[in-house]
Amino acid sequence: MANKLNKDEVSLIEEVVKQFDSDNTVAKQADFFTQPEGNMQRQGDQVWRDVPMISTTVSGLDITGKIGDIGEFQVPATLSNIENVPWSLNALELRDPSYRERKAKSGAQALSAYVNRAMANKVNIEGSLTVAQS
Repeated sequence: MANKLNKDEVSLIEEVVKQFDSDNTVAKQADFFTQPEGNMQRQGDQVWRDVPMISTTVSGLDITGKIGDIGEFQVPATLSNIENVPWSLNALELRDPSYRERKAKSGAQALSAYVNRAMANKVNIEGSLTVAQS
């Protein structure tokens, strides 16, 4: 039986999140929603989010026949694009810890730019559907 060398997989999510905080201009203006763990997998990467209720006003004292329904809506939030920055290190590169740090920063910058661009495009396309409370 042949010997297999161990392979290490390293997730650098902490470095990516730090980079997101400093780079994303659009994301800084967005509200974030964290789906409870496991729900997205069970729901096919889609969750229905409540939109604030919409009420209308009626003028006058006699409102007979003017009572209407309150609009209550839900909109789907879908995880459709999963982006990764895969890379590998050889034995020579493993000797230099700053190389891993620079590569992690580069990957975080690329993912941050992708998220910022995707959010800006979404706002551009569906900006009139955005609900904001002040």
